[in-house]
Amino acid sequence: MNIFLSFINIILGSLIYFRFNSYEESIYLFFSSFLIFLFNCYLRFDNFLFLFRNLTLGIIGFVPLLIKFIYGPETSFYFGEPDLQIFDLCLKMYFCTVIALLSSEIGLELGKYSSSYTPHANYLSTNAIKSENDNWLIISLVCIPIIILVAYLTSISAGPPIWQASYTSEGQGQLLGNLQSIGVICLLAYYVGSQKANWKYKNSILILLVFIFLIWGMAIRGLRQDVISAILGLVFCYSLIKGKDFKINLTSIIIIFIAYIFFEMLGAARTLATVSNISIWEIFIVAFEFLTPKGLETGFNLANQNFFLFDTNVQVVMPGTLGPIAKTFSTTIFLVDQNYIDYQFGKTYFEYLLRSPPEFLYPGRPEDYAWMFLKYNTITIGGFFELAEIYFNFGILGMFFMPGIISFLISYVYEKAKRTQSILHYFLLFSFLGSLFRGAWYQTFAFYKTFLTSMILLLFFLLIIFIFETIKKNVINKNLKFID
Repeated sequence: MNIFLSFINIILGSLIYFRFNSYEESIYLFFSSFLIFLFNCYLRFDNFLFLFRNLTLGIIGFVPLLIKFIYGPETSFYFGEPDLQIFDLCLKMYFCTVIALLSSEIGLELGKYSSSYTPHANYLSTNAIKSENDNWLIISLVCIPIIILVAYLTSISAGPPIWQASYTSEGQGQLLGNLQSIGVICLLAYYVGSQKANWKYKNSILILLVFIFLIWGMAIRGLRQDVISAILGLVFCYSLIKGKDFKINLTSIIIIFIAYIFFEMLGAARTLATVSNISIWEIFIVAFEFLTPKGLETGFNLANQNFFLFDTNVQVVMPGTLGPIAKTFSTTIFLVDQNYIDYQFGKTYFEYLLRSPPEFLYPGRPEDYAWMFLKYNTITIGGFFELAEIYFNFGILGMFFMPGIISFLISYVYEKAKRTQSILHYFLLFSFLGSLFRGAWYQTFAFYKTFLTSMILLLFFLLIIFIFETIKKNVINKNLKFID
């Protein structure tokens, strides 16, 4: 059903893009397409990971055009450069997105099908599938000091809490760009391992680690992305260790809504919390102020905090982080279509290999393409959205296969982990869960980098397990000789 509805959406998208492509003609077809997208998301309520994949992929292309239809064709979805947010660019973003969603749906289903021959591990319906040896126990024990160390290093690199200094204003930088991913992977590995080893105080230690790493190490310092990835990863693993999918229900929707409000407020608070006498209510107002049309002639002014004073006659509706991420998509389409940059035909993906070593080991490695926008004097907050990178490489044709490849890999390793419960497949899955939000919106390279991190950690844990088993075997042999 999901694939069929996505195919219908491509038909509607083609009619809008090639035939009924004026503002007045396309409005009803677009809203029909948007409802189909929402219904497709509803059909994925039986698997939260697959829902997250398609929702984060699709909403970037739908929302900018939705803003145009609700608030008027001249309304922008990000501050500055309205010429890079015109209706025609939003139309192409939407058309690319409906193609990408069909590709993604096919990839998700092929991933499930390819792993369907793997038999399910035996499990109890309400409990985690237990480990048959001490491997998960050893992994979970080793993860504890690593998580604490990463939390400490993150606290140094991110700077003081946001009520003492503005976000990253006094941070010292970090040696490894994937430092937080190491912590997230280890937190997920601890959770899975402790549940399978059935520790007596496993949940108490989990709560302590969550506080040290997610709250003290990141959240109070304004870091959001990796906190969200860690929380979502724990949610997915909660059902996965039982051999099940996490299903969305009314309670889940309420919790997700509350979490959305909290993280949007955190985004505002990390800039405003240092303002004297500011209240929680004022932070809430600022966090959601730009969900309503706002002219920039007054800018954004709260206790002398001034931002976004560009294009003074433009009306803007900015839906949180979604706005600037969508801006990377529209800007990339503009730069390619206007021949400022050429199609790369896969070059940016090949350069993942060259960008693998840390910068301090390979200072001459290719530059992050998120910096490309500054070279053309365009405004973004960083990141290089997945579909923007695909368009940069292959244009619209790339939408037919690249999202499907990524979705296939996610689906395949997820289903393998669910069915085999093996350490290898869990760590392959952590390649995605370790940077889930960052990889979904900021750049696909984050998934690749987290994959390398996850595999290095796996090799490290396997070495520890080998050493433990060797020592254990030697001790047993010595005891047997002593008895003889």
